[in-house]
Amino acid sequence: MRGYTDDGATQPGPCLVNCSNNFGIYSFHDGIAMTAFADGSVRSISENMSNNVLAGLMTMAGGEVTGEY
Repeated sequence: MRGYTDDGATQPGPCLVNCSNNFGIYSFHDGIAMTAFADGSVRSISENMSNNVLAGLMTMAGGEVTGEY
């Protein structure tokens, strides 16, 4: 994950959700992005979510414990 700057103009950067819709996690919902998970569920991801938690959700077998987010 490289992310974007807060204005969505430059890569890499610290912003991972709703920064750019150019190959990023992006939604037209204010403050969240709707995401589909491998188990078939659909959940909202907050644009304020910690980058470490988001990375844990995207890792297939990293063993991270994310809990309820």
